[in-house]
Order: sequence, then structure tokens, then C-alpha cells
Amino acid sequence: MPRRFDTRFFVALMPAGQAVRPDGRETVEHMWLRPADALDPVRGLKLMNVTRRVLQQLDAFTRADEFLAHARQLREIPLNIEEPAYEEVGHLDPEGRGDARYALEAGLVTRLSDRVLRVTDGTGEAVGLNNSYLVGGSEGWALIGPRPLDDALRAAAPGPVRWTVSTQPGVHPSWPGGTLDLGGATLQVLKDDDGVPCFLLVEERMLFAGPGETAVTAAVHAVEWIAPAGGFIRRPSAASRADAAGAPAYRR
Repeated sequence: MPRRFDTRFFVALMPAGQAVRPDGRETVEHMWLRPADALDPVRGLKLMNVTRRVLQQLDAFTRADEFLAHARQLREIPLNIEEPAYEEVGHLDPEGRGDARYALEAGLVTRLSDRVLRVTDGTGEAVGLNNSYLVGGSEGWALIGPRPLDDALRAAAPGPVRWTVSTQPGVHPSWPGGTLDLGGATLQVLKDDDGVPCFLLVEERMLFAGPGETAVTAAVHAVEWIAPAGGFIRRPSAASRADAAGAPAYRR
């Protein structure tokens, strides 16, 4: 996001007989809620990610003094590193320069590596945004995703786009065979039993997946990062790795 925040959260017991009065600037409204009630989607509160996480921590306690005792013994504050956005930020900005983003928006072009660019558009129905990926090397570039090649994607590509492939079921890649050598970037075609194509960038062990998630876990033993049709790149979960080790279902 363009604006960065560095803040602290404080916990205190309110003395008896006190009344709340918002200052009208930093705080414009107040209400008394249990953490679970504030988190309930039915209530419809718009919560920042960090606020939601704090409420989830509070919800594990039944009394305020129990949480105070817990807070006093804390020696470190864990970050929300299990979220895909944080995984991607850590991958793209390991030194903390501040040039990676937590939010996606239509038209955003993100360089995931020297071989991969992601172009986000606003046509997705389920999550509101779709990802198209430009993958390439010295021999040209391939477009992976649901979006057809257009002027915006051509302009984003560092070189000529020679192949386009879809992550939709039943659509086959435009190159013969199961492997495409782009000159330092090798794509392998993987399919699940439903015929949904996924594409593995061998050099980076990055899997470009379609809208479904069931097809992703079967090849997870060969995958370091998953580049989904919507959202951020992420690592396969430990559970997915265990499932894949037991019964790989992909075929080449």
C-alpha cells in the first residue's frame, strides 16, 4: 500500500464508573462488543487485517485480567506471516526495502522474478481480480491465465509473447508436447484427472494454477511456490506436502 503504518496496541482495564466519549477525530464512534461479536461477519464491521488479528487473539480469553496476564509475559509479537500476502512480500522484498505490496489492484504489474511477471485485472467473479502471468527467457515469452493477449499485456511483456496458454479446463497449450523451453525458463504441462491444466516453471519450482485448488496439491512435492489465478503467490502448506508424498495424482 502507498501508506505504511508503524503502530502499537495497548491493553488496559477501565476503572469502574467511567464513561466513553469519542474525541471526534481519531475516534468517531464507540460500542461495547465481545471479540467474537466484532469478528462475526453478520455484524459487517470493516476491520483492518491487524485489528482482526488482535481480536482473534483476544477471543481466546474469557476475562480481561487473563489477557492482561498473558500480555505482560509476552517477549515477542508474531507477525501474520502465514497469510499469502506476507509470504509474497517476504519473497519479493527479503531485505525490507518497502517496495513490495500487500494489496492487489486492477492493472498492477508485479515482477515476481527475472522470469515471471504478474498482471492483475478486474474481471474475476469470485474474488474480484484475476491474475495473468508472463513467463519467459531469451527465446520469448508465454502468457498463462484466463485473459486473452491484448495491448496491455503485450506492453507489460519484456519481449515478444510467442505462446498463450489458458488455465481453464479443457484448453490445451499452443505448443507441442509437454515441455516448452523459453531459453532459461522451462515450462512443463501438468494435468489432473479432470483435465485442468497447470504449468510448472522448472527453474523456480513455481506452479501456475487455475481457479481450482484440488489440482494443486498433487504435484506439491515438486513445487516451491504456487501462483494462483487470483491472489498472491504462496508456498504449499505442510498438509498438502504430506498428502502429495502419499499419493501423487499428476501426470505429464
